Amino acid sequence: MAKVEKLKNEQVDPNETPKLKSTAKLVKPIAWDTLIEVDKIMFDPNLFQIHKERIDKIFAKESEEVKNRQLQNILLRDTIFNIAMSIVVKSFEFNLDKTEVENLIAPLKTNVPKVQGMTDEMYEAKINDIATKLIEKQLMFEKIAADEKITVTDEETKKVLDDYYAATNMPVGEFLRDAEKLAAAKRTLLEEKITVYIIEKFPRNLDKLYENMQKDVEAQQKAAAENEKKSS
Repeated sequence: MAKVEKLKNEQVDPNETPKLKSTAKLVKPIAWDTLIEVDKIMFDPNLFQIHKERIDKIFAKESEEVKNRQLQNILLRDTIFNIAMSIVVKSFEFNLDKTEVENLIAPLKTNVPKVQGMTDEMYEAKINDIATKLIEKQLMFEKIAADEKITVTDEETKKVLDDYYAATNMPVGEFLRDAEKLAAAKRTLLEEKITVYIIEKFPRNLDKLYENMQKDVEAQQKAAAENEKKSS
């Protein structure tokens, strides 16, 4: 459901994903057998807020516990994906078109605020880094999708939209009636498929994460007990 809500929040490009002038070359096999070990969940505050708002909308009738669990699962997935991509990118060499990078700067500045205490130079460097990584990600996704024959059909897209409507009763007719919006939905679902493929391709160990989470719970319980003791 979250991926359909993502579609509804994105601007629709009526054309196919444009062919980039930037290029990527796979220079060595991707180390898919690398073990991903997670000891803590990492997230960007801006992305955290986007996820939270989306979950609050989709699961409006659910309890806070359910919403928090959904949010935690998404942030964990993002953490695993980011680690996975840090491995994948090592197998590629890129030749980026400067204009394509620059064209992303203005839209990014609209969506990525300058953090308090950040200098103009630091902010510009951050925006440029994000723009670069977005283009590199698209190039890597295109290569992986082509090599692994990852595709999305109209039927798959319509089923996802139908399932979303059945679960939320939120309208999706705009996608089913408009061929351009349906094509945009297919592109987003293809990206989701590639993301899932990459995440599931790597072995992972979350034992340390769960151990640290348990320690955090125990620490919170201890602090709550001490506060209660002081107030009594």
